Amino acid sequence: MKSKFLNTIGSLLMVGALAVTFAACGGGEKPSNTPGKRTHDQTTHVVTGSDKTLHHNFVDGKCTMCDETTIFMQEAVYKSMKNVLDNAQAQQGTLESVWYKTRAYGVEKKFEGKKDVNGKDYDGSPLWIYKRAWVYLPYGYNKEDTSKKYNVMYMMHGNGLNEGYWFAEGSYKTDRSPYTGGYGTNNILDYLAMNKKCEDTIYVAMTMYQYYSGGAKTVEEREDVSKFVGQTAEMANIYSGYVSEDANDKADFDFGYTRTSDGSDSEIWKEWKYHLMPAIASKYNTYADASGIATKMADERSYGLTDEADAAFFTACEAARGHVAYTGLSRGGMSVSAMIANALEYCSYFAYESSGAPGTAQIANMKAKADTYPVNYLFISCGSQEGPEDADKNMLKVRDEMGWQQNEGSDIAKGDKIEFIQVNGTAHNYATWITNLYNFAQIAFKAPAKN
Repeated sequence: MKSKFLNTIGSLLMVGALAVTFAACGGGEKPSNTPGKRTHDQTTHVVTGSDKTLHHNFVDGKCTMCDETTIFMQEAVYKSMKNVLDNAQAQQGTLESVWYKTRAYGVEKKFEGKKDVNGKDYDGSPLWIYKRAWVYLPYGYNKEDTSKKYNVMYMMHGNGLNEGYWFAEGSYKTDRSPYTGGYGTNNILDYLAMNKKCEDTIYVAMTMYQYYSGGAKTVEEREDVSKFVGQTAEMANIYSGYVSEDANDKADFDFGYTRTSDGSDSEIWKEWKYHLMPAIASKYNTYADASGIATKMADERSYGLTDEADAAFFTACEAARGHVAYTGLSRGGMSVSAMIANALEYCSYFAYESSGAPGTAQIANMKAKADTYPVNYLFISCGSQEGPEDADKNMLKVRDEMGWQQNEGSDIAKGDKIEFIQVNGTAHNYATWITNLYNFAQIAFKAPAKN
């Protein structure tokens, strides 16, 4: 009798348990004691259960105010990764410079139809200058192993700096960066490569300036900074190029040209496309097949390429665009905009660091080419002391106009296309930019590259 009663109770309990299980599977209500997920509203940034508008504060990949996660770091690397930033890694990449010949497109645009300082009419003919880029090669890079291909990230500096800034070369060894010899940036890139946080990447630091008025006519003269004694370190390094005697048909190249009004921001994409990109592709093992221009670009001082004569190379660059990224800090953001407006065919990852966001022209071009040349990711960032509210609004405007996905965590592997990240406690300086270089390198080349 007792046994039968217990069996009956057991059966009823089992039926009750199954009923609860089926209700849960069928979308029944959660038990009242299960807390809901806290999140930031993607538009207002109000946290669940709060009436305050607050930005995400990611620490170790987890927001301290809600349950969202991210692959990005928001804490400045000089605090969170000080040991990496200050100390050489076990596997170190190498840094070298490349000289290449390019048209001074900004000068040509500025002085077309005008007279130079000698009263001569400028007829619009090409003006040539030799320029330098700094190239970081990851540990183990072997030029002879052409079967191994590398992504390329191009890095633009800000106003008053030059291509030496990212790697603390030139005057920046002593007075423009806390990390002499470039080891701050180098160590971070070494760490990324050594710990497989992103795919193997070549980093190219370039400059926006297109004319140097100091009279240097050879690489040796340009690199001999001893003759600049008496000038400030900044002025000695702003114009890192030189004009050789055989660079132009004219004996003089003097237009009273100054960096503050050089007009090169909107024109820099031409130099990148026709001169720097082919120089890098022909010299290093990138994903762009440069075999068709190898002979033409064998001399680093080549005159560069054209659309018509070098169509095969540019077609190869289109195929490799998923392996190319471009970032610019401060004024360098204007060159990012120029790239988006004019060179989407050859680059698919972009970052604005303390430098705004795409405007009307850029959004229009991204929309028009979304099917054939999609932007794989757009990263926007600044320090918390730089007015992050405006930068965030700019990001949201681009996101909504493009109809891009931006889920919690903003992970490219999940299909997300855009994000804004503020670096906590930093201003318009290296601490902000090195942190977001670390972030951007991982988003651009962490997942398998896409065309």
